[in-house]
Amino acid sequence: MPYNIWKKTLQLLGMNAIITVICLVIMFSLGGLTEDEWLGYTLNGLCVFILLLFVWGSLSDMGLRDITSDELEKKRLERVGREPMLGVPVHFKPANGFIIGAVAQAPFALIALLTAIPALGDTVLSSLRVTLNVWYVMFSEMSALTGYAWWTYILYAAAFTALAGLAYRSGPTKKRRIRTIIARNEKKIKSRQKSQPQGRGSAGNPQKG
Repeated sequence: MPYNIWKKTLQLLGMNAIITVICLVIMFSLGGLTEDEWLGYTLNGLCVFILLLFVWGSLSDMGLRDITSDELEKKRLERVGREPMLGVPVHFKPANGFIIGAVAQAPFALIALLTAIPALGDTVLSSLRVTLNVWYVMFSEMSALTGYAWWTYILYAAAFTALAGLAYRSGPTKKRRIRTIIARNEKKIKSRQKSQPQGRGSAGNPQKG
């Protein structure tokens, strides 16, 4: 995979880890949190919102940068008048976001699948479940509702992957919005420039009495 995809994958894992630590600290500081169902849901919702907000913003910006790089490269080649022998490099690929999300969640999806194998033994299974419950602590209340079933964590991984993919694909839409805003502002500036000389002209040439 390209370097930028690996880099973004590591960034998402790092943010997930930071939010996990924050949630754990809050839970330990608020003793008896597991007994307060509504407080648990509130904390879970806050942590999930922060994580999803970061994923969407980060992947959307990445898609914007990639589509912008492709446009700049296309203009440069048009000025040069020839294409590289190996073809025009393409940075924006619709599947990039899904790949990043899948790679980031793949280790934990694999661990979730392993917890469905009773032959591993209680000790190994308990360790694997603890790992999943810590990593996905922002979903602790939902996990408890399903009895910490292995497929619950697969759903988390799938949802994360889908979000990352859709966020990256929103890059072109963000690009179009930026162009619209720029065009609107340029239109306002031009209209102001046209009206200003008329105002100064009328003020500088007062009518004679």
